[in-house]
Amino acid sequence: MTKRLEPIYENVLLDMNPLNWEKTSNPDMSSISFALTSVIKEYESIGYIIEERPHVEIVSSSLKGTDYPECFKAKNGVVISLSAKDDYWSQYVYQFAHEYCHYIIGSPMFTRQGGAKESSFWFEESICELASCYFLKKTCSSWKMSDLDQIRSFAEDHCKYYENHVEEITTIDIPLSQWIRDNIESLKETCVDDNRKSYSVIAKSLLPLFLEHPNLWKILPYLKRVDQNTYRDFPHWIKQVVKPQLPTDLSKEFELLENMLVG
Repeated sequence: MTKRLEPIYENVLLDMNPLNWEKTSNPDMSSISFALTSVIKEYESIGYIIEERPHVEIVSSSLKGTDYPECFKAKNGVVISLSAKDDYWSQYVYQFAHEYCHYIIGSPMFTRQGGAKESSFWFEESICELASCYFLKKTCSSWKMSDLDQIRSFAEDHCKYYENHVEEITTIDIPLSQWIRDNIESLKETCVDDNRKSYSVIAKSLLPLFLEHPNLWKILPYLKRVDQNTYRDFPHWIKQVVKPQLPTDLSKEFELLENMLVG
């Protein structure tokens, strides 16, 4: 199918050809556009101005013949593909917030299914899962004030989607740093899709901290992976690689995160 890319925000293009959004009958492209731009605006509110970043195209995963969302580099920038469909507006937010997080971190685009040694991917996936949860909650307010009747009327369900999603994630009864130490080998060596529940556990544990200290989202570019072994010694990477790079205005808040992650 031919893409019909149209701007929906500064430096962001959305494929507006409804035929490309597989399994979506008469897709409401204005609502899809609103859902996506509501996420971008929330990212901008914490300092990530899209016009200062690489060009982004947003398309349906069906164009690649896949059924999962993905962020990958293209010739002229970055492509984010989404598998959300129909009027499941919250899924568009959930998926886009996650993939946009990868886009901002800007790590090398390793193969999604990296096999049994995907040792460098687990923490970034956890942070991007955290982004999904965080921005689901943050977009509730803008949805309630939307000019689009279908979005405004769906706002309460959108908030319930967030609450139900977080509630369904396992809550751990030990410090997160201990949980990570206990599960580190599985996190490092298990294939990405097999670890989705673990990424969610980490995200849920970190969510209250990021809601209380949204300034922590400014650390994203400092989390960039260098190679497949970036997180092999996770405590060392946090303390000796990430921490020294941070600007001084983030140091106190990062210490709260550091304590949660490595103790």
